Amino acid sequence: MAAAYLKFKPLIENETEPDSWSWFCVARWAAIDKRIDECRYWFEKFQTKDNYILRATKGQMNYFKNVEHLDWYKEIIDRSNRQDPDFVVMT
Repeated sequence: MAAAYLKFKPLIENETEPDSWSWFCVARWAAIDKRIDECRYWFEKFQTKDNYILRATKGQMNYFKNVEHLDWYKEIIDRSNRQDPDFVVMT
């Protein structure tokens, strides 16, 4: 996982129009590796662009177990759920 992360991260940092999926992947990898600040950076970035989290599956959200107890994570999830009350993010 770490090797894939190290290869992938520079690619999205240098893209002019990275997609939310790429940012989501890097946030997941950072969460798995317990790089909390980096996870937050990428998590907020993909959320700001298009509220990507509403399309994430429960399985994909499981990667965020290392950060789901943190206030910033809970706030982002709550904000996402308020933006679309018919679709609740399952964590």
